[in-house]
Amino acid sequence: MHIVIIGAGAAGLTLTSNLRDKNNETEITVFTRNEEIAYSPCAIPLVLGGSVDSFDDIVMHDADYYLDKNIQIHLSTDVTDVDSFKKIITYKKDSDTETMTYDKLVIATGCETIPPEFEIEDMKNIHSLANIADGRAIQKSIEDSEDIV
Repeated sequence: MHIVIIGAGAAGLTLTSNLRDKNNETEITVFTRNEEIAYSPCAIPLVLGGSVDSFDDIVMHDADYYLDKNIQIHLSTDVTDVDSFKKIITYKKDSDTETMTYDKLVIATGCETIPPEFEIEDMKNIHSLANIADGRAIQKSIEDSEDIV
């Protein structure tokens, strides 16, 4: 049995760990667009506010931790197509596109931020905050800014 999970947030990784605890034989592959996994998004503002020293401090596990549990995690990888009839996903990392078959598929991609529908030409450095990459972008923007709202 090969289970593919798209999404390495709280839902995807909790499911991954529970599946592994119940069965050591199942092949488990996880895909995520993000570079970091296994962290609390609620802690990102604590890093930005200075209560926590760095983003590394809020990451509980890296991909190697899961690899040691025989769970393959593809970081910075987009799943671009799902053929549910043939049970094949297509994914892209960098400029390489590949396919993978599966027996069971779980889509646990979470949410996507939607920017407000207004435009102000003078606005610069507008950010949303959903993951550590967003937090790093905000942190860099804060370093170069005098006024922050």
